Amino acid sequence: RAHSPFCMNQAVIHICKYLSNLGRRCQQNCLFCMERMELTDIPEILPTRANICAAIERYRNQTGMIDRLYIAGVEPTMRDDLPLILSDAKRYASQVILSSNCNYDEKTIRVLLESNVFEIATSFHGDTEQLHDFLTQTPGSFSALLNAINVFQSHGIAIDINCVICSYNVNRMDKILQKLAMLGPFRRIVFTHFIFHGHAFFHPELLFNVDSCGKMISRTLDIAEELNLPVAFRDFPFCLDPRLEMNQEDTNQMQIVPIGKNQ
Repeated sequence: RAHSPFCMNQAVIHICKYLSNLGRRCQQNCLFCMERMELTDIPEILPTRANICAAIERYRNQTGMIDRLYIAGVEPTMRDDLPLILSDAKRYASQVILSSNCNYDEKTIRVLLESNVFEIATSFHGDTEQLHDFLTQTPGSFSALLNAINVFQSHGIAIDINCVICSYNVNRMDKILQKLAMLGPFRRIVFTHFIFHGHAFFHPELLFNVDSCGKMISRTLDIAEELNLPVAFRDFPFCLDPRLEMNQEDTNQMQIVPIGKNQ
């Protein structure tokens, strides 16, 4: 497969894996969230800061210097010690990227700016407020995201965009890309086929016939080429368009075994 220019030693470390009431997992309630399963009263158990550092160091010792280290969650900004974790991570990787789908309130934005995050990876699911807020099930999430994008760009922070594709937005991929072209630049824009797992399992209406979206994918890629946008598709069959094989980005998942509650 053709990986250039995204072939690097990349790793994703999940620092906020709750085993808890899943309503607290994230500030949003996306219909297609692959993490959320059912509500329970099990106390949350998080990997400690020491667990996280040990996992990163172990991975680096096995693979060498990490080019890009993604700090993921479910929602890492819900951790009070996130600035310290980000500071630790910078000792192990050339670039530290925070993967977040938070509500981007003023406090969270300030924390991220003060932490000198190299890059933010966030989600953008619709070209309109109505569509995005419906998919996140969070009123106001679209306007908050637009504000955060503007603030981060003004501070020189690179932004990765992930758009999860389901039946509600599969026929609007071209419109979504055109909207993003107006908001950019972005390091990368990825359209990801939703996974029928977790919260999505309870929403079968998200399903769509992937074989029928080939023309839309081709149109979206045409727009990307015309506007010179760094676009990729994840978990779509390559047979839908030969260009889908380009710009695939490989990452290694780093496992952490939490041994105590986060303090």
